[in-house]
Amino acid sequence: MNLFHFRNPDLSLSLFMENMIGVFTGPILRRDGLWIILARTLLWTGIQTFFQVLLGMILALSLNAPIRFARFFKWMQVLPWAIPGTISLMTLRYEFHPSFGFINQVLELLPGVATGPAWWSDPFWNFVSMNLVNLWLGVPFMMILLLGALQGVDRNCLEAAELDGASRMRRLFSVTLPLILPTVLPAVLFSAIYSFNNFGVPYFMNPQELENSHLLSLAIFRAASYFNRYSFSSALAIVNTLLVLLMVIIPIRYSGLLQEAKR
Repeated sequence: MNLFHFRNPDLSLSLFMENMIGVFTGPILRRDGLWIILARTLLWTGIQTFFQVLLGMILALSLNAPIRFARFFKWMQVLPWAIPGTISLMTLRYEFHPSFGFINQVLELLPGVATGPAWWSDPFWNFVSMNLVNLWLGVPFMMILLLGALQGVDRNCLEAAELDGASRMRRLFSVTLPLILPTVLPAVLFSAIYSFNNFGVPYFMNPQELENSHLLSLAIFRAASYFNRYSFSSALAIVNTLLVLLMVIIPIRYSGLLQEAKR
């Protein structure tokens, strides 16, 4: 069944409405409906955005300080991001193998740990592994953006605050962060959009195809390729696109209102 029928627009509209109604009312794959998958995707997006920005900021502040071997540490932090994504994901997937993966072998050496988590078969631990892997891949890019912003901060402002007796934390929150805010906000938006649309990590880190850990992007793919519901998958992709547009429009509109209020 096609989503559009150019010779018969009425049929095209009816098919479109039928698929859109099915998206909001029926199961997307076997059990989970749109709202469950969307809630899981939003949870994933929130976790990734928060921790990518937090860890990226911590690493950027550390590397921006005058420490020895700073250049070496910068290259080491960028390395996970520089490796091709498919190679990284294939390697990391087997690091989380329940039986002979490196992660469980290390965990089982700890006292009181008989067996490691079932990363592939338990939906909760599968979701945890997806988050850990995506943080490993996403934090370096965030660090690069924030480090560039930190290196552009006017040193005179920091020196003036230090002469006024401001502590290091006070200088960070009162001087540094406000100055790099124009870079932080787009970085947060990029992280949220990329995490929401992420397909590679959910696909590679879910080898047993657990429906309870599906994100929206993976559900769109499997609805088409596994269940041959191409028109339904297209309607679901339209919903995904509209949600991403909302994620872009609302922050931009909100930032515009803030600028007008400051004036």
